[in-house]
Amino acid sequence: MKKRFPKYFPFLESCLKVNNGGKGYAVGKKISFADVMLLSIMRGYKGSHKEHYEANKDLPLLKAHEQRMNKEDVIQKFDKSDRTCNHYYDSFM
Repeated sequence: MKKRFPKYFPFLESCLKVNNGGKGYAVGKKISFADVMLLSIMRGYKGSHKEHYEANKDLPLLKAHEQRMNKEDVIQKFDKSDRTCNHYYDSFM
C-alpha cells in the first residue's frame, strides 16, 4: 500500500479520464478485459483496506467505474455463477 498505491492508482485514474472523461469504459465503447481488471483491482482494494477505500477521495473515476461495472449484465451473471467468489480480501496484503 505504501509503495504501490501512490504510484499506480493515480495512473489508473488518469487512464480512465482519457476515455469519455472517465464516464464510460476503460477503452472504447463497450466492456473489455481492461474494465474487468479495474473492477477486480477495486474490489481487492475495498476488501483489503475498506477504511482506506472509503476515506479515499482521490479516486472518483475509479470508484464510479466500479459502480458502473457492478451493474453490467455480464458482470452480474458472472458474480452469480459458480466461477467466482463473493468476497475479495487480502489481495493487497
